[in-house]
Amino acid sequence: MKTLCKDEFTYFLFTLQFEKPGNPDGVPFPVFHEESKKMYDSWSQMKLVFQKDAMEEFPFAKSHGIEEIFESFFLLTPK
Repeated sequence: MKTLCKDEFTYFLFTLQFEKPGNPDGVPFPVFHEESKKMYDSWSQMKLVFQKDAMEEFPFAKSHGIEEIFESFFLLTPK
């Protein structure tokens, strides 16, 4: 990802965090904050701008055994 970024950049990163029972390797894939930090934190500043409970926005979740979904929004800028 770093090679795709310009020297000066501002990007918005959106992730979903949830525990997935059953087949954890199938889609959709959760992206936890720790994974995002591993991917971006060494070369960009990550600022958590907003996080919210998103169960109402993803009605498929309960039918897949997912009990909680959180949306996180990060602002990425150069270090």
